[in-house]
Amino acid sequence: MIFVKDEALQSWIYRNLYSYGHADFSSVIGKNGLWHKKPFFPKEINVSHRRIPDKELIEFLRLSGVCQSETDTFNNPVKYIDEVNIIFPADSRPQGGNGKISIGYCSSCIKESIKNLGFGYFKADWLYGKRCEIHNSALEVIISNSRAKTINQLRFVLEGSHNVSGINCNKTVKFLSEEKSVIPNFYIMPCILNEFFNSASSINSSYFSGLHYLDFYERSGRKKVFVKNEIQYHFTMYQKMYGKEFLNFLEERATFLDYKYGYNQKDSLVVKLMKSKKINCSKCSNWASTDYCPIKPIILVPLEEELMVLNSKPKNPCDSATSYNYI
Repeated sequence: MIFVKDEALQSWIYRNLYSYGHADFSSVIGKNGLWHKKPFFPKEINVSHRRIPDKELIEFLRLSGVCQSETDTFNNPVKYIDEVNIIFPADSRPQGGNGKISIGYCSSCIKESIKNLGFGYFKADWLYGKRCEIHNSALEVIISNSRAKTINQLRFVLEGSHNVSGINCNKTVKFLSEEKSVIPNFYIMPCILNEFFNSASSINSSYFSGLHYLDFYERSGRKKVFVKNEIQYHFTMYQKMYGKEFLNFLEERATFLDYKYGYNQKDSLVVKLMKSKKINCSKCSNWASTDYCPIKPIILVPLEEELMVLNSKPKNPCDSATSYNYI
């Protein structure tokens, strides 16, 4: 059962569970009768999500506050893909605890959906408590304190029935907070951060003059140990303090890479990365210690046995993809 483009993820999962005659709704509705913030399809429910184009699936999930891209340029830009695996888990897992989102709806919209599509559904906008702009009306909210009571009322709501104990939206109900994020033009990878740190902390740096290196040393002359956030801070500050010098550093040491990836389809999505020119991603020794590099998985491609036999020093199959014009 496919989703409607403006449908809430919770609604899509619920409709599939209901149509399959599934008796357990704990993966989408909490013990307190509210929607779960991160619902999922039980393993027993066979949803053909592999056939859905990646862009269409991601755009749909983001409407419900899931699979949001990171706005921090230093974070892994493809980390959100992990949330897709949570929604469609390969193994069975229990969902316990209370839900986080009140179940709001516009009865007029649901009746129109039944008339036009043959079934009712909950819109993603309703997860945020948004007023219905189509009918210029406040949302009604299902009043329930248990999963069983909510399931009973959901049936009437989706049938377009008036026999539901609902109220108009007020300050006591819980909805998602809408976060408008600006996606960066590119993301900064750990390898170029590390190269910046080595250069900026060098007494004889060829890029940054003066006493800049003192930021990286103790008074005793011992080099400080920096955590990731501190290096990111200096990277940002040096852009402001050493504008021209910093640009020279990037021109000589950094390169941009269009990293292509996908969930269901190969190379269906793309993101631009800033990385070190001298790092060959398939042989990078730093990826094992961090989750912030999206190119990390390519080193996991196994060497073919034939290559091992023909060459005592076989090349990693990924080497052909590291000319920095494609991955």
